[in-house]
Amino acid sequence: MWQANLFINLKKVTLIQYIRDKSNSTKRIIWMDDEWKCDKFHNFLKSLEQHLTKEKSIRNKRNQLFLINADENLGIPKDLIVKKFKLLRFYDRFRLRFQKSKAVRSLEIGIALFELGIKTPKPIAMVETRNSLNKIISSFYITEYEKYDCTLKKIIKDKNHPFHKKIHTFLPDITKDIKKMHDAGIIHNDLHVGNILIKDLSSNPSFYYIDLNRGQIKKKLSINKRLKDIARLRFKRNEQKVFLKNYEPNFSEKLLNKLIKYRNQRRKFIRFKRSYKKLVKF
Repeated sequence: MWQANLFINLKKVTLIQYIRDKSNSTKRIIWMDDEWKCDKFHNFLKSLEQHLTKEKSIRNKRNQLFLINADENLGIPKDLIVKKFKLLRFYDRFRLRFQKSKAVRSLEIGIALFELGIKTPKPIAMVETRNSLNKIISSFYITEYEKYDCTLKKIIKDKNHPFHKKIHTFLPDITKDIKKMHDAGIIHNDLHVGNILIKDLSSNPSFYYIDLNRGQIKKKLSINKRLKDIARLRFKRNEQKVFLKNYEPNFSEKLLNKLIKYRNQRRKFIRFKRSYKKLVKF
């Protein structure tokens, strides 16, 4: 019943073509969307870091986001978002010598979602440089810029927001997207309300899923894996019921108890994590 139906064109996802540039002891891989391939854009990507000035930075937290405006001279016909992945922890720097980077995972999941018709900012490029020991020196994921109204998190947190009491009206479409992901074997692994963007909120809302770097594509997804992914979403009890009735109408009541269990486990984990971070600071 819960086996993934792999109707994604996995060949397109897994056989991503990279341009490999090698110089001295470093190696760089560059991927570009077919529609963007031109010498100007390729040269822009090769000198990407020179264009990521402080003025273009729009967010600088765990990772850094830059807004690059359209520029014909650089081969950029549309505004872009460049996500620069920071590797601040030794654990991440070490393990990613042997694993796919966050940029590569973002690209693969982004392409997979596009294959499914699920909205996410369109993947345009990916640039990554490693040294001779395979340590990541720099890593970037680039998408089209999607001008959105707000995140789902903002509506949920702001009790005075005009759509705060209308969250349940969004759930059928969001549930449809997430079930489609799961049925195709995709686990988002960071599926919280801050990672769901809402566009055209007042007229015809559409939902975009971001922060794909923890995502994975599996051949089989058990109900437990699905519910753990869903448990990251901060919904009220009545909203959870609506979600599950749309996700699996025949078993929604049975699944609700499991979802509540996983949601409570997650809350405990988050509280522990916050307490641990406070202790470490001292």
